[in-house]
Amino acid sequence: MNLHISRIVRNIVSIFVILCIVISTSGCSGESSAQAISFSLPSNPDNLDPQTASSSSSIMVINNIFEGLYKRTLDNKFELGCAKKVEKSSDGKTYTYTLRDDVYWKYYSKDNAMEDGRVIDSKVTADDFMFAFQRLMDPKVETPYSSNYYFIKNAKDVKSGKKPMSSLGISVNSHGQLVLQVEYNTPLMEELLSSAPAMPCNREFFKLTKGRYGAKGDMILSNGPFFLNTWKNTEDAKKVKLKSNDKYYDYSKILVSSVNLVARTKSEAFELYKKNDVDTAIINHDQFSSAKISPKLSTQFQNTVVGIGFNESGKYFSNEKVRKALALALDREKLKTVLNEDQIIASALVPSSVTIGSENYRETVGENACPSCDFGRAKDLLKKGLEELKEKNGKTVNLNSLSILVDQDSYPVLDQILQTWQKELGVFIQIDVQSRDSYLKRLKNGEFECAIMSISSDSDTPSSVLNKFMKDSQFNYAKANINGYSEILSSTVTKESVNSMAKTYFEAERLVCFNGNFIPIYYQTEYFVWQNGINNIIFDQGSKQCYYRYAYKK
Repeated sequence: MNLHISRIVRNIVSIFVILCIVISTSGCSGESSAQAISFSLPSNPDNLDPQTASSSSSIMVINNIFEGLYKRTLDNKFELGCAKKVEKSSDGKTYTYTLRDDVYWKYYSKDNAMEDGRVIDSKVTADDFMFAFQRLMDPKVETPYSSNYYFIKNAKDVKSGKKPMSSLGISVNSHGQLVLQVEYNTPLMEELLSSAPAMPCNREFFKLTKGRYGAKGDMILSNGPFFLNTWKNTEDAKKVKLKSNDKYYDYSKILVSSVNLVARTKSEAFELYKKNDVDTAIINHDQFSSAKISPKLSTQFQNTVVGIGFNESGKYFSNEKVRKALALALDREKLKTVLNEDQIIASALVPSSVTIGSENYRETVGENACPSCDFGRAKDLLKKGLEELKEKNGKTVNLNSLSILVDQDSYPVLDQILQTWQKELGVFIQIDVQSRDSYLKRLKNGEFECAIMSISSDSDTPSSVLNKFMKDSQFNYAKANINGYSEILSSTVTKESVNSMAKTYFEAERLVCFNGNFIPIYYQTEYFVWQNGINNIIFDQGSKQCYYRYAYKK
C-alpha cells in the first residue's frame, strides 16, 4: 500500500499533514489492531484539565482522550462528535445540540471506582458541556484560551465579572439538549467546539476531585477514542500511556491498542527513531539531513518564531522609542546571509505553518508585519528615547552596560545583529549565555533586560501566538502592555468571515512589531517524521499536535 499526504504539496505550507492510506480489510483487523504507536513529547504534561491546560504536551493528550460536540475527520474537516444532531434558529444565533445516547465517561482504574463511584461509567450529558463552559468563563479560573470563545452570548462580560454566570449563552433545555446562543457567528465555531477548552467536564466527578481535577491520572475522566491508562512524572520516568477506549461508540474503528507518549529531548527522540524504537518524532534539520530520511516519510513545517524580546518593566526598555530604534536597525536582507539552512527570515510574528480556518494565515495576510530597516530614523528615535530616559531617571542612561540573555544554543545570527547595532547606533550589547534551566528561570522571573525568545503556536490559530503578548498572559515574559491590543484581539470574534478575522489578527501583529515589543528574526524549520508502515496519523503543523483516532501500523 502506498502512503500519501492528503491536502498538501511538499514544501507548501498548509493546515495539516495527514498520513493517509486506503485501509484494506486486512489492515483493519488482526495483528495491526493490537499494536501500539509511540511518540516523543517535548515535555511531560503538567495538567490534563481541558479548560485550564496550556502546554502543547497537555493539549495533545487531552485531544486524544476527550471528544467535544464536534470531532476532526481524516480529511481535515469537522463533523458531529458527541452531538448527533444540531438545529440552528432562523436568526442564526441559537444552536440546539442533541447528544448521542451512547457516549460514556471512562475512568482509568480497573475497578472503575473513585470514592463512592457514582459518576464512573455514566453517560455524557448536556450538563457536562454546560459545566465545562461555565468553568471556562469563570472569572476565578485561569483559562488561557477563554477569549477564543467570546462568540458565545455574554461570555466576555461573564469572564470579566461584569455579568453573572446565569447570563452565559449556554443552557440545557427540558429535553436534555444543549442550547448555545451566540453573539456572533464565527466561521471557526466547529473547530473551536472540537478543541480542548470545549471538552465536557462531569460536574459530580469534578467535585469529587476536591480541586485536583486533571492534576493526577486518577483525577480525570475520558470520553474520547482513548483513555488515560498511565501518567508518570518521576525522575526515572516521564511518560503517558493511552489505551483504546472500549466504551467509545466507535471503538471498533480504533485500530491501535495504545499510544505511548514519553517526554524526551530531540536528541533522545532522534536516536530512538533511527533505531526504529520510536514510531514518530519531531526532529531538526541537521538530524533530518544526517539520517537521509525519505520525503515520503516526513513533512517540513515552521511552528516557531525566534526573535528578541524586551523586559518592558525594566528601566531601559520601558521606553518605546528605544525599542523601536533597535527594531528599525534590523537589516533582514543582510541577516539572510548568515541564517542556517533550517532558518527562514521572518518579517512577521506568526509562524508560517499557522492557519485560520482552512486557509494559511501568512498567505492570506502577507509577510510584512514588521517595519522596514531605516538606520536614519532609528538613530533619531534612539536619541530621543535616551533623552526621555535621562529626564525620567535624572541621569544619563548607557545601553552599553546591557547584555542579552540567551540559552546554551548558538545564535550566529545574533552576532550579526549586535554588530549592526554597534556600527549604526553605537550600541554595544554583550551576550549572556545560560544553561537551559537557568535561562528559563530568569526568563519567567523577569531577570533580564532583553533576551532571545522562541515563541511557538500551541494551537492552530494566530491567537495562540498573539495572546502571549496580552497584558495578563502567563507567557508575557516581556511584560508588554500594548495600548488597544486586547481590544483588537477580542474584536476578532465579531468577524463573520475568515478574511476579516485574518485582517484583524494582522492589525494586532503589526502593533506588536511596530511598537518594538518583539523583534521577529526567523522561523525555525522542523520535521515530523514517521516509520514506514505508520498510517493515518493526523499531524497539525500549526500546533504540533498528533491525533491518533484513525491511526494504525501495517
